[in-house]
Amino acid sequence: MHRVVLLCALLACKPATFAMHAQALTGCGDVTAFGAVANDEIDDTDAIRAAIAACPGGTVTLPAGTLVVSEHGTSLRCIDLPGGVVLQGQPGSVLQLKAGQRGTVRPIYATGAGGGVSTLEIDGNKANQPTDDEHRAGIFVAAATGFHVEHVVS
Repeated sequence: MHRVVLLCALLACKPATFAMHAQALTGCGDVTAFGAVANDEIDDTDAIRAAIAACPGGTVTLPAGTLVVSEHGTSLRCIDLPGGVVLQGQPGSVLQLKAGQRGTVRPIYATGAGGGVSTLEIDGNKANQPTDDEHRAGIFVAAATGFHVEHVVS
């Protein structure tokens, strides 16, 4: 398994805090309703971004299996996760960075208050990237407060 640096500042919280926070949010559905297909090796970035856009302040779920993500434009970000949105995987859910991404591309870029990521593996696909950039982050949290990460591996 290739490693990606998990970069985020977290406040100390009890394990139940994330679960209670996620339950309080409105569920919006699975990214597959927006066209994401696990394990097909086709870029799922647009489908995941569309599900998040349709779900302000709610929970976006990912299926088990590997979803491929890539940089959006020139932003150095794949998935923008705004405040209040929870990206909820299932056992076996993997976000894999598409091959050929330039250095410092962040699979998940979180901003705003609240929200989080749970039950997810982030695969930087290091062997298939053009550079070995030590600053590549799995989750980059910028100007966010109360952001929760639970059961995430890289």
